[in-house]
Amino acid sequence: MPLITYQQVYGKNGDEIRQIRNQVFYQCLMPPSNALQPLADGGREILWDWIACGAPNNSPVDGGARD
Repeated sequence: MPLITYQQVYGKNGDEIRQIRNQVFYQCLMPPSNALQPLADGGREILWDWIACGAPNNSPVDGGARD
């Protein structure tokens, strides 16, 4: 599943982000142990913080506001 753009991560109405949240935090299925690029140290925490803040679109790639 590509996770490059905000739309790919968030999905329609937050559908994708809910699945990501469940797989990463509740089921510990992501990233898989054989992933080519596993999450860097602290990656889960960064991802969780972003989701907990409402997963704002602050990506210049998708036209979101820059911080």
